[in-house]
Amino acid sequence: QDQAVLNDVTVLFYTKDNKKVVLTSDRGILDTKAHDMTFLGNVVVRYQRYVLKTDKLHYKKKPHIIYSDVRIRLEDMFSVMEADTMNIALNQNTITLQGNVKGNFNENSTLP
Repeated sequence: QDQAVLNDVTVLFYTKDNKKVVLTSDRGILDTKAHDMTFLGNVVVRYQRYVLKTDKLHYKKKPHIIYSDVRIRLEDMFSVMEADTMNIALNQNTITLQGNVKGNFNENSTLP
């Protein structure tokens, strides 16, 4: 099937400007041909001082994007944002949140 099933996953990604993104999850599925990945269960992404949490996340290697089609929570030490879906373009350092987007912000907030 050209797939590898993984448990207790930790993956390092790098942005275009060489900043580290660390992803952990309970399980993962790696497409061994395309090198795309799906992460399932207690998915946590850490980037600088930001933490993203969700139950399911996908990585597409060719466009170098991380996305989720289930509810996500993005927080830093001052703010929290939630949304139904999310797309992170790693090369552009951009994040797009859609669907029932909610947030609590502090004057010190710098969420992307």
